[in-house]
Amino acid sequence: MMLLIAAIVDQQHHTDAALHAIQTEMDVRKHAEHVLQERKALFEKVFQLVPVTLTVTRMRDGYYIDVNRNWKSLSGWSRDEVIGVTSADINLWAEIEQRNKLVELINRDGEVRNMQISFRHQDGHIFQCRVSGSKFESENETYLLIASQNIEQELATEQARADAERLLRENEHKYSTIFQLSPIPLGLVDVETKSVIEVNDIWLQQFGFPREKVIGRTAVELAFWDKPEQRALMMQLLLNEGRVDRFEMLHRRYDGRVLTCLLSARLFDMAGNKVFIFSLLDVTRQYQVEQEIRDMTVQLEARVRLRTLKLEQANIELAEAMESLRYAQDELIRSEKMAALGSLVAGVAHELNTPIGNSVTVASTLQDRTKELLDDVSAGKLRRSALDEYLQSATTGTALLMKTLGIARELIRSFKQVAVDQASNQRRIFDLKTSLDEVITTLAPMFNKEVLSLRTEFSPGIVMDSFPGPLGQILTNFMSNALNHGFDGIDKGEMKGEIKRELKDEIQITSRLVDDQHVEIVFADNGIGIPEVDQKRVFDPFFTTKLGQGGSGLGMHIVYNLVTGVLGGSIHLDSKVGEGTSFTILLPLSAPAMSSDVEPEVIDL
Repeated sequence: MMLLIAAIVDQQHHTDAALHAIQTEMDVRKHAEHVLQERKALFEKVFQLVPVTLTVTRMRDGYYIDVNRNWKSLSGWSRDEVIGVTSADINLWAEIEQRNKLVELINRDGEVRNMQISFRHQDGHIFQCRVSGSKFESENETYLLIASQNIEQELATEQARADAERLLRENEHKYSTIFQLSPIPLGLVDVETKSVIEVNDIWLQQFGFPREKVIGRTAVELAFWDKPEQRALMMQLLLNEGRVDRFEMLHRRYDGRVLTCLLSARLFDMAGNKVFIFSLLDVTRQYQVEQEIRDMTVQLEARVRLRTLKLEQANIELAEAMESLRYAQDELIRSEKMAALGSLVAGVAHELNTPIGNSVTVASTLQDRTKELLDDVSAGKLRRSALDEYLQSATTGTALLMKTLGIARELIRSFKQVAVDQASNQRRIFDLKTSLDEVITTLAPMFNKEVLSLRTEFSPGIVMDSFPGPLGQILTNFMSNALNHGFDGIDKGEMKGEIKRELKDEIQITSRLVDDQHVEIVFADNGIGIPEVDQKRVFDPFFTTKLGQGGSGLGMHIVYNLVTGVLGGSIHLDSKVGEGTSFTILLPLSAPAMSSDVEPEVIDL
């Protein structure tokens, strides 16, 4: 028994040792994997952060395995676009011979150094790169690591340096020629010796000096400066700032005459010496003219002040007159609004009076009959014939009551819709026939049906995106104008309202055709017509043939403004004396857009 226990203990010791060895091996493997992951992360960071473009391709098939973040800026292609494709797929090589040469060198030497390659960008332009590459083995595959650097700027710099040297030689001759041929007096002075190095021909001509008396001498010797302290101040500014602009000086000519000049100068190095180039602008005559202008300005200012006082007084008087005119215009508009409103309300009230009166009569009759029936019931005298008679009367009375109240309700509904449209002036989508029918219903009380007949022919199915309120006001003004002027002195007449569409670019007043863009509304009457002399003034403000008789002359002016402004259409008048008048309105189905902060100018009635 003891031997068995000893054997078991020994076996347990072996098992523990084996488990410990396995755990140790796993720890070593995990550590190795951790180190490998850290090195891989480090390689990926280095791969991405190096300042050149790196790519890894598989030698076997040329597929891109990875590219670093500089690849996008170099080639224009993103990493996702190139992984799994070849350089041939993206047309990278501008010269395929260069690719073949690079592959040949890699296969022969295992690497290539500083080879200049022409690559094609994604957008198609060709650029130059310096390329180095080396192949390496990993997991039984051969890969190629390529480092590319754009050298366009470097090549451009080298070319620019060569061009600059050539241009410098050319410019030396060019600037010398420009200096001499400049129309502005120019000179070149050595700062240290203060002597004149060069002056151009126009300087010699303008100041009268011979060249041989100027070159190599100083300004003090030549007595250029009428006031030497000006020269000291100019040199101080030049040495401190490196430039002088439009410095005013008095320059003495060779003949002794003094000129007022503006001197500008720039300090620079030439062949190791500090020199400055200067230009002189003779402003003597300009200053004389400016002084003359200042003298004239003083005189003109005095005249302007006097005239300004007179103009201000005139403006005050004009403003007062304009204010009075605006007040009178507002009063006239309000008067016309109240007159139209009174006429419309009186007509509607008259129309409502009949159905409401009938309803009251029927209701009072039913009330009396009901009271009689209740009395019979209370007295126990109710007969079957009396009940039948009451029920028959109630049926007839309620039917009549519903009919008359329905007429009143329809009139009130139409009047309410028109009132809402004209009060809100809101743009909305509406059926033109329905809207005009509602307006006509409210306008019917304005005329005597026994004297005038109203015939409407509204084409159905015309939907507009516009302002029904202004449209209703236009018809109201047309109706008022016809009643007040068109049938003056005529016992019987007829008014017609027609709606048609006109074919675009084939607009004919008499055709009344329909298209998908415009609608034509014709308001015509067979009244007395408008004399030809007055037709050109119909839409003018304050024009009326009944001045002093209640007319303000604003009705047709308001119509014109609404049609051409708010509704974006046009209006045409056709009238002959004795034959009547017609107004033809052409409107777009969709009114023009208006600014959100501008409300349509509509006179609410």
